[in-house]
Amino acid sequence: MKIKLHKRYQSPKLKDRKRLMHAAKTAADLIFTSDMHEAVTSHPLQIILCGKKKMTELNRKFLDKNDETDVLAFDLRPSSETEENHSEADLPPEPWAELYVNIKLAGDNARFFGTTWDYEIMLYIVHGMLHLNGTPDETPAAQRQMCEQESDIMQNLSSRVEINGIFQQP
Repeated sequence: MKIKLHKRYQSPKLKDRKRLMHAAKTAADLIFTSDMHEAVTSHPLQIILCGKKKMTELNRKFLDKNDETDVLAFDLRPSSETEENHSEADLPPEPWAELYVNIKLAGDNARFFGTTWDYEIMLYIVHGMLHLNGTPDETPAAQRQMCEQESDIMQNLSSRVEINGIFQQP
C-alpha cells in the first residue's frame, strides 16, 4: 500500500521519515486485508500530521464537535451504494483516504501516560487505520474492542519496527 506523509506542525522534529513510513506501511499490512490492498493499489493513504487548531477545525466541520481529537480518518472512496458501478480507475486520483493525526495531543498524552511521542503518534495512526478498516468505537464495548486491537497491533508492530527515535523528544 502506498502511503504519503505530510507534516504541518513544527514540533516534534521528525528525525527519521523513512522509519515512520516503514512503520506506517507495516501497520497497514497488519490491519488491511489483501483485498483492500488490491482495491487501492495505485492510490495512496495520506497521513497528515497536524496540531490542535487544525484538528479542532476539522472535528467541528465534519463531526460537529467543538474540541480537538487525536485522529480523524476520511475514506474518500465512492460510497458502498455506488461501489458496484466503480472500478479502481474511478477512484479519486489521490488519495483513497486521509488520516489527520494530532501530534500536539500525542505529546500531551505521552507525558500523561508515560509513553513517548513516537508511540502515541503510531497509536493514532493505527487507530485511524482501524477506523478505515471498519472498526467502530462509539460504544464502551466497541471502545474496549478497539483498545484490544490497538494493543495487539502495536505489540506486533513494535516487534517488527523500532518505533522510538522517529521523532526528536523534547
